[in-house]
Amino acid sequence: MQEGVREMRLKSSSCLQGFVLSVLQLLLVASAGARRAAPRTRTDPTEAAAVNAVFAKLGQTAASAWNISGDPCTGAATDGTVLDDNPNFNPGIKCDCTYQNNTVCLVTHL
Repeated sequence: MQEGVREMRLKSSSCLQGFVLSVLQLLLVASAGARRAAPRTRTDPTEAAAVNAVFAKLGQTAASAWNISGDPCTGAATDGTVLDDNPNFNPGIKCDCTYQNNTVCLVTHL
């Protein structure tokens, strides 16, 4: 009798592990699909070149806090961070990334 109970517990445990593994696989597939579906924004190439030219002329470089990927309109350039009188963002820019179906960013503040 005890062996039958033990066998049922093992089967139950095995079923539970299989269920948990299946749920984790579904979550992984769903999150991968969501990442692919989200459009990646990018700075308009003309504006990116202009920002880089201005900074080069001034002998400045982009602050790592707002230029986190090499694309000027990333990081603090696109969030609610206030740049005015903030020494951590000097120089700094702000961008609006709502153009072309939220895929293109334009520089709105320098």
